[in-house]
Amino acid sequence: MPKRKRRDLRAAAAAAAAEHPVVDPQIALFARRHQAERQQAKDAKRARAEARLREQEHARLTTAKDGAAAKLKAVRRKERIGPGEVEVAEAAYRVALGELVAFETGAPPTWAATEEAEPDPEESSEPAEREPEEPEPGREAD
Repeated sequence: MPKRKRRDLRAAAAAAAAEHPVVDPQIALFARRHQAERQQAKDAKRARAEARLREQEHARLTTAKDGAAAKLKAVRRKERIGPGEVEVAEAAYRVALGELVAFETGAPPTWAATEEAEPDPEESSEPAEREPEEPEPGREAD
């Protein structure tokens, strides 16, 4: 048989083998276990990274709370306290503590201030209340 024909037969055999590969069951079992081990290693690495991020966030929130507490103590120690200084420091401390408690427990504390403020009547889209009109002279008010 000429060389050209032999090459064509080899290519056809390789294509047929690629379409229907024969895999040893032991090798397939090894491959599945290897894939599972790699997936477990990935999951463990992801869990370690998430734990590290959680620890960093906890440290940041704790530092913020401690800083707010230190500012509050410093304001209270002052001999001359400006108007509203203590309230501002207390509010900052409550916010920092509320964020820390919410992070640790997963739910905001009931005593924490909410973000929602009451809308100003000037900014409201609803019309303001009108003064009652005086009754017309000939008609009596009910």
